[in-house]
Amino acid sequence: MKRSYITRKTALRRSTERRLRRSVMRYNAPRVGTRRCLKARLDSLTAQIVKMRDGHACVQCGDTFLIDCGHVYSRRLIATRWALDNTFAQCRRHNTLHISQPAIYLCWYAERFGSEALMALHERAYSGKTYSDEELKQMVSDYEQRLEGLRVERSCVAA
Repeated sequence: MKRSYITRKTALRRSTERRLRRSVMRYNAPRVGTRRCLKARLDSLTAQIVKMRDGHACVQCGDTFLIDCGHVYSRRLIATRWALDNTFAQCRRHNTLHISQPAIYLCWYAERFGSEALMALHERAYSGKTYSDEELKQMVSDYEQRLEGLRVERSCVAA
């Protein structure tokens, strides 16, 4: 009787394919024109602007590897989710560190911008403000223009 052996490489490929199929089935991409799509677009634009503004380097240590868009106050607080004074480029290490120990990041912010600016940001974050679809669309167009301006500025500096 002949046995069929699966090589390690084939088993790995099959398990990877299965995982990919499952992840694709689970992810529901936001439909164009929906509120969810506007939020996703704003998240992307904000991250691009912040990384470009901060020179694709962590504002705390200067590292340039695995840069994320870190928030002083959580993204779940809609009032400051896309505020550019609430978001900074952070390396993965500092971004995860500030989630578990937010006092370090809050102290850094207070040292850099002053405690009055931190208190104003705190009040805005917990104000409970929400945005209408029209306000989100306006923010998208404003951020697209700002990003284009940053790109032009960077190309002029590089030339």
